[in-house]
Amino acid sequence: MKRTIITKIILCVLLLIGMLPVSYLAAGESVTVQSVDFSVYEDGYGIEDQNYVTVTICFTAENDVTELSVLLLGEDIDELTPENKDKVIYMSQLATPADGRLEFPVQFSRVSSAAGKPDPIGTTLYLRVGGGKGTDCRLEVPFSLAQPAYGDVNGDGEVDVGDAVLVLRYSVQRTTLTQKQLRAADVLHDGKVDVKDAVRILQYEAGLEKEILKEV
Repeated sequence: MKRTIITKIILCVLLLIGMLPVSYLAAGESVTVQSVDFSVYEDGYGIEDQNYVTVTICFTAENDVTELSVLLLGEDIDELTPENKDKVIYMSQLATPADGRLEFPVQFSRVSSAAGKPDPIGTTLYLRVGGGKGTDCRLEVPFSLAQPAYGDVNGDGEVDVGDAVLVLRYSVQRTTLTQKQLRAADVLHDGKVDVKDAVRILQYEAGLEKEILKEV
């Protein structure tokens, strides 16, 4: 008798579970965003275009997620309508990259317009990344542009003699530098890249200066 009752209870539970919405059973985020960064757009030659911003999203996703939906907004909107479409900065369906990293350019003016501010630096943007299971990873993202790593001209993560040599070679027209490298090399922050910047880098590397950047 008891076995019959238990069997009926189990059958009822299974029936109820089968009637639950799929979205509820799949509750939980299929994609987790780890970081969001913004930087001035650079083309394949390292030339910057101040009119565009590169958005970089690092994330983790479940193994069965093959496509991502990405939505970047200037305002926290639950439902897109023709009336609030101007708040959309970027919207697309993208194949899930194996390395868990997405990069795409957006117009700086698009960010300004969607945020409703001529200068959107410091403004909060709203990002949604979904993996096709009915739930999105939603987060607020402060909009800021990464500052150059001053002194690290060759981009190897260190400020050392190699960077000073690169600046010296540039100062005697033996090599060229990209816009990004020129910003990093201008450690005196005087709008020029010359021997004085190389000397400053060497002094910092030798421990004679505590800070690499100097306002003149």
